[in-house]
Amino acid sequence: VGLYYEQDIDPDFGVKTRAQIQSEITDMLMRLGNPYQYNIYDEKRSTSMDLGVTGAPETFLLDRKGIVRLHHIGDLNERVWQGKFAPLYQQLAGE
Repeated sequence: VGLYYEQDIDPDFGVKTRAQIQSEITDMLMRLGNPYQYNIYDEKRSTSMDLGVTGAPETFLLDRKGIVRLHHIGDLNERVWQGKFAPLYQQLAGE
């Protein structure tokens, strides 16, 4: 799941409209590729706050019940996947 929020919706940071921000997100995903099954625009950042998001990029691994089992701040590359995510992912996939 891709989760997006933008400071520019806040008048203290700029004057972009929600539609402009969503258009920018759509354009970026079309240009760079969209690896997500779902994309959420978190306008008020409530979902981000609930998850404990502190910056970008961040990756969360959830179990089948939707419980966050792993939270990684930073780039998700092959080394991080193999060393940190793969073992837990395999364990959760077997449950």
